Amino acid sequence: MAEALVSKVMGELGIYDYRIVDLIDGKELEGLSYEHPMLEEIPEQNNFKSEHRVITGEHVTLEEGTGCVHTAPGHGEEDFEIGKEYNLPIFSPVGRRREIHGRGREIRGNVRKRCRRPDIG
Repeated sequence: MAEALVSKVMGELGIYDYRIVDLIDGKELEGLSYEHPMLEEIPEQNNFKSEHRVITGEHVTLEEGTGCVHTAPGHGEEDFEIGKEYNLPIFSPVGRRREIHGRGREIRGNVRKRCRRPDIG
């Protein structure tokens, strides 16, 4: 999370008893791998494990959110362009009714609401 947004974001989450343990420049995170938070719901993401890594880009700002965003090249022009820069696969498990498909399973409802998780870490 961007240092400049910690107070705002934590306040929005109703978390007031916290401490900042360390500060690092976002560029130092570039290339680190992570586990996709919806591997169980979207098992096809297992095919892209080597692509689950931190990237940087001008599309991430301090104007809104946490200063950290998920990039999905199959979901919008900005994400598509940054995905091309990093040679990321273009994948979209979202169907016409905005449901997420995963090997025959689907998560019904609004994708934006379903995909947002309150986890921070």
